[in-house]
Amino acid sequence: MAHRPQHGEIEPLAPVATSEGTTRPLVTTKPIIKSSVTSDPDIGTGFGFKSWTYLKAWITTNPEKMDSEADICVDIGCSKTLGDAKWMKKKYPNVPVRPRAMGLPVKGIGKIIQVSTEYMVVPFYFQGKTDDGKEVVAHFTREVGLVDGLDAHMLVGMDVIGAEKFDIMMSTGPPHIRI
Repeated sequence: MAHRPQHGEIEPLAPVATSEGTTRPLVTTKPIIKSSVTSDPDIGTGFGFKSWTYLKAWITTNPEKMDSEADICVDIGCSKTLGDAKWMKKKYPNVPVRPRAMGLPVKGIGKIIQVSTEYMVVPFYFQGKTDDGKEVVAHFTREVGLVDGLDAHMLVGMDVIGAEKFDIMMSTGPPHIRI
């Protein structure tokens, strides 16, 4: 006969694996809130991620032409902001390319470890709105390490996200980045 929790006892949840290879019941005193999100139809196929892409943001690369926007990736899994060398040189033709004092090894782009030997000090312009609906442009300048073969054009890493205090909110529909 299974044990039923008495008043004041905590009901165990699903068993969890321990470091010793055994299982024990998961017990918590905190309330568990079950997600109300309907699962993607691909769940269970191994391809549930296919309906998603990276978190895109749009920047203006030319402040004289505020309509010249480019999509880039905001990536909290990237510590250093990186840009595709060809794309960066094309989008920022007047920004000098600088040599790095030491090469910076970069993992996670393709199957090889690249070494970023150059960077650019780039002005960022993000068009947006204030909480009261006023259209504004957020501006700051940061270093962008150059690499080859970056399909997302630019990965805005934690060196920018943290310093500029980006708030990334996806609960309101399309992603909303507060700077």
